[in-house]
Amino acid sequence: MTLPVDIHTHQPELHEHAIISVSPHEFSPQPYRYYSIGIHPWQSATAETHDMDMLTQIASHPQVVAIGECGIDRLHGAPVEQQIEILITHIRLSETLQKPLILHVVRAFDLLLGVYKRMRPSQKWIIHGFRGNAATAHQLITAGYDLSYGEKYQLAALQTTPLDRLWIESDESLLSDDTLLTHIAEKYPCATNILRASIERRMKEVFFSKI
Repeated sequence: MTLPVDIHTHQPELHEHAIISVSPHEFSPQPYRYYSIGIHPWQSATAETHDMDMLTQIASHPQVVAIGECGIDRLHGAPVEQQIEILITHIRLSETLQKPLILHVVRAFDLLLGVYKRMRPSQKWIIHGFRGNAATAHQLITAGYDLSYGEKYQLAALQTTPLDRLWIESDESLLSDDTLLTHIAEKYPCATNILRASIERRMKEVFFSKI
């Protein structure tokens, strides 16, 4: 099995070896592809009981290797109290199924830190598409989160992130995974093969330990 280096994409046609992020309604597993499943905060205002039930049913599928993206977005979606309730459902699935959590967070790291302290998860929590500054990166890493970087980010934050807490993702980028990997390795800086080896090793430990 070829392990992906890309933990989060919405463009599977461009990224053959990536973890594909979908909603429960979008889940239609293809052979040899892997998925994260979740209700995006932007969908939280319209999420109903049957959506949560569908999420719970699909999350145990063997091709689902992560829960999310989910999280808190102060600019979009339902009131934050409702978003937190939906997030907690994802957290409980993550813990029950022992699958990592992929998080979308906008202007709500304070709330997320509070939820983390309250839930005390054993599974890995990864902030996807992190674009915050170095101080925020340091705070999150110290609290226990990992950070994932895409095409756009703040250089000081990237360089603040320890190699063993750093992931990459294409999200909606048109860059190939190899191009993205090389670009981030150059900016980090480290050799591309070292970054790739680090991510592949942790992919097996975090996402694919049961496959």
